[in-house]
Amino acid sequence: GFKKFVRSNIAVDAARSTFDALHVHSADVLRGGYYENLNRDWSPAQGQWSGSDRKSLDIHMHLLECYTELTKATESDVHRRRLAEVRELLLDRMIDPATGAGGNQYDLAWNPVEPIVIDRTWIAESGVLDDDRTVATTTSYGHNLELGWLLVRAEQVLGLPLRTDAAVVQRLADHALEFGYDSAHGGVFREGPPAGPASDRDKEFWQNGEALVGFLEGYRLVGDPRNLDAFEGTWRFVSQHMIGPAGEWRIRTTEDGAVLDGALGNQWTGGYHTCR
Repeated sequence: GFKKFVRSNIAVDAARSTFDALHVHSADVLRGGYYENLNRDWSPAQGQWSGSDRKSLDIHMHLLECYTELTKATESDVHRRRLAEVRELLLDRMIDPATGAGGNQYDLAWNPVEPIVIDRTWIAESGVLDDDRTVATTTSYGHNLELGWLLVRAEQVLGLPLRTDAAVVQRLADHALEFGYDSAHGGVFREGPPAGPASDRDKEFWQNGEALVGFLEGYRLVGDPRNLDAFEGTWRFVSQHMIGPAGEWRIRTTEDGAVLDGALGNQWTGGYHTCR
């Protein structure tokens, strides 16, 4: 039936091969996790801003997402174990127990480090950077809300009790509600310090797409009405100011909805954010 079809599907076969390549070439078998940037021959990327000396929440959160769907499709014990490992790293290393917020970048031994704008990223390729690409330590409200619902999804596939990380999910949402959610206009700001008000109050498409799912999942898990109110407020903002006439979302606005980047896509636009 369906499972037999899925296990022999071309896409699943490609995903298996990709998993195998990642595990052989980019996994840090000594310290856990995965390297940030590698060359086409799998050698460490060179240069001050390559990120080859660090690991990030971003990479590991999306590996959690990929491994979740791969495990669901294959039911492989190997895939399941790697999913569980990435999940534990995120919970143990990348969520600050003091603030409840997600981290940013770490050295290879998992010590938090001052973040940089890493090569081969949206910001690095924007052409607006100067020679110094160190940036302030911040947390992304969109990442935090996205991480919350992805952890729940991983638990479902791993067969863990759904409420295992309900407190973690709510703390991620609580941080976004306190510092990242715009109660005046709706929507979430781009980023801010781990403790304190947002430092960048512009609004970008992907953070707000993930906020819709994150706030709604927080409400489903915990029943906190603040999450539902934030979901509804975010939906009002994006439907009025971000979603273009063709359905795709504008890239960036000010906090009150004035369009800063009205493009409905660029080379870094991830359609999955707006299809959530």
